[in-house]
Amino acid sequence: MERRQHYQNGKPTLFLISTPIGNLGDMTFRAVDTIKAVDILYAEDTRVSQVLLRHFDIKKTLRSYHEHNKATETAVLVGFLREGKQVGLMTDAGMPIISDPGYEAAVAASKEGFNVVALPGANAALTGLSMSGIAPHPFLFYGFPDHKQGKRLKELTALADRTETIVFYEAPHRMKETLTDLYRAFGDRKAAVLREITKKFEEAIYGTLAELALEEDWIGENVIVVAGATGHDAPAPVIRVRESVEALIRDGLSRSDAMKQVAARMGVTKSVVYKMYLEQE
Repeated sequence: MERRQHYQNGKPTLFLISTPIGNLGDMTFRAVDTIKAVDILYAEDTRVSQVLLRHFDIKKTLRSYHEHNKATETAVLVGFLREGKQVGLMTDAGMPIISDPGYEAAVAASKEGFNVVALPGANAALTGLSMSGIAPHPFLFYGFPDHKQGKRLKELTALADRTETIVFYEAPHRMKETLTDLYRAFGDRKAAVLREITKKFEEAIYGTLAELALEEDWIGENVIVVAGATGHDAPAPVIRVRESVEALIRDGLSRSDAMKQVAARMGVTKSVVYKMYLEQE
């Protein structure tokens, strides 16, 4: 066991700096002061972070730290700490590490005995949860489900019996598919989507998974909050894929086109429909 008194031990520190998730007014005084004070400043996308720095009239050279260079840049970052430098790391929006880069850097710095200090600030998951109207505790933050449907559905099915409220992130172009898979895996239960949080077009959409899965147009950054299992959730109806495909074939469509149409209705890929079609023989 080891104890570190971050503000008294005089060791070099890696500061994890939270940044606004849409409204620059949410930047904290402490974050601004820390950015000015550190010797080395890392950013997920230097172009995005320079906009933030210009807004606060901060002139600082930025180094990149992101998913594609973390393996090599982590060692460089730790090298700066060994030299006695204070290092800051920020991501494009929100808190580093929480569905953003920074975990490997924090682990490596801590393992070397340096301080790792997180600055509180904007966070989409907690903000969305607080607006969702769904029980806030206990809750499970899951982040982004897998982008491949087969893996995503497997992940969600494994979560179906969890009684905690579950918080997800999702990109706009996958919202329809993910909400459909949530409905298929969880059945119908209370849910909310909080989109474009803190931005001009912030919107809260309350309903059930069945209702949300019917929505077609999703834009912006989304937080999905789903109530935990109660044992009384209405199961998602079994979709008789084979019957639906064959009905369309009788109407004159080819089997391929019929499967495409059923896939579009369900919000899944044609390959998923084909697999279900074979399983329902």
